[in-house]
Amino acid sequence: MRRSGNTNGNQKFDDLPDWVKPRDAARYLNISRSNLYELLQTKTIPSRRLGRCIRIPKAALAARVEELVSA
Repeated sequence: MRRSGNTNGNQKFDDLPDWVKPRDAARYLNISRSNLYELLQTKTIPSRRLGRCIRIPKAALAARVEELVSA
């Protein structure tokens, strides 16, 4: 199976869609999917469930990065 897009974790923020899949959000934040799901469960990063799919607003990722940088 061939994957499209950048899979090395160096994805540019502008290239992300407005609603990001957890896999892509974890790559962007350079954390494991397990850690990302913990952040979603504790509502540290907001998300929406669309049926069985979880999507994270791009703005929420930007806010999380800003928090980490300013800390």
